[in-house]
Amino acid sequence: MEQSQKHIIGYSFKGRPIWAFTCGNGPKSLHINASVHANEWITTIVLLRWFMKMNRRYRKTYLNEDAIKIWVVPLVNPDGVDLVMNGRRSDWKANARGVDLNDQFPAGWEVERKRRGKLKAGARDFGGDAPLSESESMALHDLVKRTSPDAVVALHTQGREIYYNYRDFEPRDAAWLAKQMGLAVTKNAYRAVKLSNSDAGFKDWFIQEFRKYGFTIEMGSGVNPLPIKYHSTLLIEFEAMMNVLCNFIAGHTPTNKEYPPKYK
Repeated sequence: MEQSQKHIIGYSFKGRPIWAFTCGNGPKSLHINASVHANEWITTIVLLRWFMKMNRRYRKTYLNEDAIKIWVVPLVNPDGVDLVMNGRRSDWKANARGVDLNDQFPAGWEVERKRRGKLKAGARDFGGDAPLSESESMALHDLVKRTSPDAVVALHTQGREIYYNYRDFEPRDAAWLAKQMGLAVTKNAYRAVKLSNSDAGFKDWFIQEFRKYGFTIEMGSGVNPLPIKYHSTLLIEFEAMMNVLCNFIAGHTPTNKEYPPKYK
C-alpha cells in the first residue's frame, strides 16, 4: 500500500505553497478541495481531519484493495484565508488580488462575468480579467488535467446542499448519486440541487471537460464564516457522504434498492 504523500502543486499570489496530499494506489481516483473561498476556511479543517482519519481506518476497506487513489487540496486560497482570519474581513471570499477563484474556470466564464456584473477586484464575485488568470485556480486546473480523476468534490459553506450538474454534461446518474450522498447524513439530510444560471466554477469546468462526476457540497448552516465549534458535526456529515461516493467510485455495489445497475 502506498503511504500518504504530499506535493506542492503551485503557489498563491503572495508566494504561499498550495499543498496536495494523496493516499491509496488504485486505478480509480477522487479529488477533493477546500477553502477556495476565504471565509469558508472551516472546510480545510474538516477535509484534513477526514483525510487523517481515513488514512488510519479506511485502508481496511476500499483503499486496502488498491481500488482508489484520493487527492486532497485542503487550502486552495491561503492568502484569502489569512486575510479573513488575521485581517478580520469576514465578508472576504476572494484571493489576495480580489479575484473570486470559483468564478475563474473556463466553463461559461464570459457568461458568468456578465451575470455577476463585477468589473473590479473586491471581496467576492469578480472573476478576474480572464479565465485562470490566478495562480491558485491554475494550480487546481493543472493538477486535475494531470491526474484525470473519476470524480471531484469542492467543499464550500453553507446551505446543506449538493450541486451535481453543469449544462447537462454530467453523467446521467449524477443526480441519483448526489441524492444518495445527501441521504447518508441521517439527522439532517443534504439536498441534491440541480443548478441553473451558474457558470465558471471548478466543478462546472470539470464536468464540461471530463463528462464525469463533479460535486459542490455546501456544508452546514448559518452565516459565513461558520464558527469553529461546528467542525466536528460537519466532519461526521462529510464522512457519511464520502463513504457513499468512495464506495461508488471503487465499484462496490450499494445495497440501496434505488441503485440503477445499468448505470454502473
